[in-house]
Amino acid sequence: MVAAPFLNYEPALRAKPAPKTTFLARLHEPYFERTVGHYFSHQNTPFKLTSAAHPAALQNGRVIWLAHPVGALYFHHGVRLHRQLFLNALDRIYQHPVLETRLMSAGRAVLTHKADQRRFVAHLLYASPQQRGRCTVIEDLPTLIDVPVALRVPQKIIQVDLPVHGTTLTMSRRARVVRVTVPRVHCHEVVVFNY
Repeated sequence: MVAAPFLNYEPALRAKPAPKTTFLARLHEPYFERTVGHYFSHQNTPFKLTSAAHPAALQNGRVIWLAHPVGALYFHHGVRLHRQLFLNALDRIYQHPVLETRLMSAGRAVLTHKADQRRFVAHLLYASPQQRGRCTVIEDLPTLIDVPVALRVPQKIIQVDLPVHGTTLTMSRRARVVRVTVPRVHCHEVVVFNY
């Protein structure tokens, strides 16, 4: 999951793995405990070279367990490695997602199925939020160019449209996956996959 030890800022939960559980990552504990009486300087303590007996990440079938609260760590410290660790865990479970796209980190993609209209509708959203004091605001709406989108569904997609622009996209199909490139996403774009 991750090639080298990295700082997690908070203690890990300790777990004893069940049989048939795969170790995905191991912990490296600090050389010593940081207390006011013992050490009070740099934020982190160097780690031991030998890994701890308890795991940092485990997998048992379609369940992955992480010893650290990586969501809270990313929220409070903004370390991209914590977000990437979570995404790597998701990729191990969801190896064939229904919708894939390459939006930037602030992007959002939402898929709905309109069975009565025989179509899937993907909404692609992108804006770059900025922190202004205690508020997060959107001041800029940059345009994303050539955004790839892939849809994996059992229905046979016959046409992919951008209804706001009245455009039909060129699609490629391999097995059950239909791929298109959306020429531009300015704040919001709707992509309709008709079957």
